[in-house]
Parts: sequence; C-alpha cells; structure tokens
Amino acid sequence: MTNQAGRQTKAISRIGIVMPCYNLGGYIDDAIKSLQKQTLQDFTVVLTDDGSTDKKTIAKLQSLQLPSNYTVHLETANSGMNKIVNKYAHELSCEY
Repeated sequence: MTNQAGRQTKAISRIGIVMPCYNLGGYIDDAIKSLQKQTLQDFTVVLTDDGSTDKKTIAKLQSLQLPSNYTVHLETANSGMNKIVNKYAHELSCEY
C-alpha cells in the first residue's frame, strides 16, 4: 500500500486481536483455527506468551507457522493478562 506521496505504508487491518497465552499451549491450535474460520478475515493477531513455565507451551509457540498478519511474542516473566494485552495492543495497526 502506498500513500499520496508514493511512500510505502503499512496496511491497516479492520480488527486487531491480542491473544494472551499462559501455560495452556494445548489450546493454541484450536484458538487459531477458530480465528481462521471467521467470515471476516481482515484482522491482525498478536499472540503473546505471558512468561509460561510449561515447556510444551513455549515449544508450541516457537514452532508455529503463521500467516503474515500474525506475530508471536514470548515474555520471560509473568506480568498478568492486563499488562500483557496493554503492552502489545499498541503494536496493532487496525480500526478496532
């Protein structure tokens, strides 16, 4: 996408989603599949781990093969859902 000056700009998604995760990596695939089944696909997803101590969850997040509208962040310490959502919500380029 380019602006009026001819410069490259980041496409703005309609919806932004922050998906926090803490030690329940077994549900990640189902959550992603649920998003992919939605009729509206104009969204950006930030999937963030909040300092999981479960090695399976961390390995799952590190091995994900996701489309370009998804990003994954791994935190080293648990800071709580509110802090982690607020931290990464600013990363989203979206209307809602």
